[in-house]
Amino acid sequence: MLTCLRTLPVWLLLVACQAEGAGRAQTAPFDPPRPAAFDGETPYTAAEIQSSCSDGTELVFRVEQQGAPSATLVMSFDQADASGTLVYSRVIDAGGVTVQESSARSTWEELRSHAAFPAQGTTQRRTRCAVEAGEFDCRLYEVVSEDGNVTDRFWFADDRAGPPILMEKTLGGTPVYRMELIERRDGPGRE
Repeated sequence: MLTCLRTLPVWLLLVACQAEGAGRAQTAPFDPPRPAAFDGETPYTAAEIQSSCSDGTELVFRVEQQGAPSATLVMSFDQADASGTLVYSRVIDAGGVTVQESSARSTWEELRSHAAFPAQGTTQRRTRCAVEAGEFDCRLYEVVSEDGNVTDRFWFADDRAGPPILMEKTLGGTPVYRMELIERRDGPGRE
């Protein structure tokens, strides 16, 4: 069981958690942005996420954080049913070594709620976003802290319900975190 999954969104995941009994217990090098409660619209419904994240779907992200070497996050989905899915994640360092592995079962509604942002300080707009995995029509959610010092940006692709294809965090205008989709392999159940 993952000890910190109750407080961290699975999308932003498991990079900041470690699994009990994992072969290499290490402190996570990443501190991804974390959405808070929201009283507005999320980019996808639970049903859209279920349809998009079928068994065998694998997402590969490049993760860069200020003061840490870049790494790769591989997220995959398995054992999906009407209630949810098992999400596996691996963090791979620049040398190709897996430094973290974890898994957790989540409901489709829990996964949907990870894109829940505070209504105050959040704007949403339509845009196009190019990442290594391709170019997508997206909804961009921009979340600015009350003091205006922290800005989190999340690009959600219209035709790929699930984690954002790009996430960025700035502190005082300085980029400190970036997670970009570099590859997506759809599972056999994807329409």
